[in-house]
Amino acid sequence: MRGHITAIGTLYVIFACIAALIGILIMVGSAQAPAAVEELAEEEDGLYVTGEEGETVAVTEEGISVTGSEGEEVHVTKEQLNLLARIGGTFGAIILVFGALGVITGIGLLMLAPWGRILGIIIGILWLPWFPIGTAIGVYALIILFNTEAVGLFAGGAPPQAQPQVPPQTPPPPPPTAEQ
Repeated sequence: MRGHITAIGTLYVIFACIAALIGILIMVGSAQAPAAVEELAEEEDGLYVTGEEGETVAVTEEGISVTGSEGEEVHVTKEQLNLLARIGGTFGAIILVFGALGVITGIGLLMLAPWGRILGIIIGILWLPWFPIGTAIGVYALIILFNTEAVGLFAGGAPPQAQPQVPPQTPPPPPPTAEQ
């Protein structure tokens, strides 16, 4: 059982570090996107790209305009781009916090801290929707962390052992009486 708990703790730390890195990349990308659009707009009166089927993308001082091959047009203003950047930054921060919590949980599991088991169960449940890897880790963690042997390890004692069943003893026969 100890080996399974070590595996779960290690998986939590590894995948939480990956999640934290993704969160950081999203935050940095969100922060840089409006500045990149502004820089492209300042070059030679904007940037214009035409696709194979006639669709065009224009980056200008007003924002970004996309025209489809059938003439439909979408325009995104600078204010909308800034709002999207803030939403992306918030989303990245949430992923970063989730990753940090996963690292802390993994360390708690590796140390067999009682709070590590509780956080491990919570994180295992939260990872279930992250199909397929998060689902696999979440199911594995929940199966192991709800095991009675694991509960005993996190309680600081030896795993609970089944007590041998001792057959009930029959009472000794009554002592012989004087009449016999």
